[in-house]
Amino acid sequence: MQAAYERGDFAWLSKKADVGNNAEAEYFVSKMYLYGYGVTESKDMAFIMCKMAAEGGWTMAENNLGVMLSKGEGTDRDVAAGIGWL
Repeated sequence: MQAAYERGDFAWLSKKADVGNNAEAEYFVSKMYLYGYGVTESKDMAFIMCKMAAEGGWTMAENNLGVMLSKGEGTDRDVAAGIGWL
């Protein structure tokens, strides 16, 4: 997954994420949306994908979700909920 992210292969990663139950792919798709890497930047989509990955147990996504909630990136700011994911 990391290699697909590094080469900016959004199509491949999003296909893996769409299959479901692939928190790692969801995490990398989230990062791509967050930074506009290989896809048009969308903080809203980054938050949605990050939340899916975090709920799927991907640890790095849990941390990112906490930061996004605390800052209000792609969602309403909720520091208490953000701290819960950190």
